[in-house]
Amino acid sequence: MTVRTCAAIAAVLVSAGCAASTTEEKPPAPVNAKAASMQAGFTSMDRLAEAAKKEGELNVIALPRDWVNYGEIIDTFADKYDIKVNQLEPGASSRRQMEAAAQLKPDVFDLSLEVAVANAPRFAPYKVQGWHDLPDHVKDRNGAWYAGYGGYMSLGYDSAKVKAPASFADLLKPGYTVALPGDPRQTAAAFSGIMAASLQNGVPQVQRGVELFTKLKKEGKLAEPPRPTSSSTGTTSTPSAPPSPARRGR
Repeated sequence: MTVRTCAAIAAVLVSAGCAASTTEEKPPAPVNAKAASMQAGFTSMDRLAEAAKKEGELNVIALPRDWVNYGEIIDTFADKYDIKVNQLEPGASSRRQMEAAAQLKPDVFDLSLEVAVANAPRFAPYKVQGWHDLPDHVKDRNGAWYAGYGGYMSLGYDSAKVKAPASFADLLKPGYTVALPGDPRQTAAAFSGIMAASLQNGVPQVQRGVELFTKLKKEGKLAEPPRPTSSSTGTTSTPSAPPSPARRGR
C-alpha cells in the first residue's frame, strides 16, 4: 500500500515589543477541473461539490438501477448535491462502453478490469479522494483506473442431494450435474467459472479449465444454465460473482 507523508514548516512572525503572533491565510488555488487529482484540482471535497453543482449534470454509463443498489445510490447522490444524473445505457457491456464513449461522452465508466487496463491510455488520469489508501495492485499508478469492487468464485450445490465438492475435479464424480451461469464465450461470469477451474497452485492454465468442462459435457454432466428465478434442484452449479470492474473518475 502506498503511503505518502509530507512535513511543513510554519513561519511565525512576532512583532517587536509584544508576544502576539500573526499568520496570513493564503487564498485557495483556482479550481482546475483538468487536474489529475481531487487535491490538486479542488483542494477539498466541498470545492469539488461546489464546482459539480455549477456544472449541473453527471453522465454515467452501465449502472443498472437494480444492480448492487445503484438506483438508490444514484438518487441519493442527485438529491444530496442537486445534480442531474444522466443514466446512459444501464445494460452496456464493457466493450460497448468503449465503443460508445466518443458519442455518449460518459464522465465515468464501469468496466471489467481487463478492458480498463487495455484502454488505460484513453482515460484522463484522476486520483480520487483516498487514492493513497488503495493497495497498489488494484489501481493504475498514474490514475487511469482503480478497482471499485470485486467478487469471489464459488461452487453452489444442493446439500440434500450431493456432498460438498472439495475441488472442481470432484464434479466428475457420480451424482453431480453441473451448470455454468451462461455461455463462457459471451458471459463474463461463465468465463470466470472456466478460469476458476483452470487454476493450479494459484496460476491459471486455461486449457485445464476447458478440458474439465469438455469432459463434463461428454459425460452428460453439463446442464443448461438455470434460470435466475428457479432453483437447480439436484444439481451442482458453478456460479461466479462479476469480475472486478474498474472505475475511471472524472
